Amino acid sequence: LSFWKDGHEAFQKWKPHVIYVEGGNTFWLHHCIEKGGWKDVLRKSIVDSNTVYCGKSAGAIIAGASMDTATWKVCFNLSVKR
Repeated sequence: LSFWKDGHEAFQKWKPHVIYVEGGNTFWLHHCIEKGGWKDVLRKSIVDSNTVYCGKSAGAIIAGASMDTATWKVCFNLSVKR
């Protein structure tokens, strides 16, 4: 029984059909993907292998063209009373 040395090697060996990315803090998730070297790995898998990408909340936002959606709470004027 052998194990892969890291997540990148495991990802390349598994060749997933679906990638699911959970929600959370969009900016932290983006940071982790960038620093962990996952951006190109994910993109290559999705484009070259027709892997389905499915994201929840932050996982969906980082797959878009912009992370502006993550700043939606700024749009609310909390001083307005109903």
